[in-house]
Amino acid sequence: MRERQEGKTGNAAINHSLALLRGMFNIARMDGKIQFMPVVRLLKEPPARKGFVTRAQFENLLSKLRAHLRPLVTFLYYCGVRVGEATQIEWSQVDLQGALIRLEGANEDI
Repeated sequence: MRERQEGKTGNAAINHSLALLRGMFNIARMDGKIQFMPVVRLLKEPPARKGFVTRAQFENLLSKLRAHLRPLVTFLYYCGVRVGEATQIEWSQVDLQGALIRLEGANEDI
């Protein structure tokens, strides 16, 4: 856990891994593989993000970006996905006729 924190992994991402570990321990306990559940303490997470950019503020920001960044930033603004999610989208997830992009399940590397 310390290595991940030193590697700049956020507490929320670490907590996600710890929750999975807790679930695995619970399954092992139910299957009789272990007698007692180890205590898995979660880290304190920062409060949820607050505040939004108005459309006018966004347009102003967009006008100041380099042209090659504008499509990605526009996508992020309208879809509310994270940069890591957006940059990992593959063509198999895109339905141009249906105007739909299907995001895959959680990936720890995102």
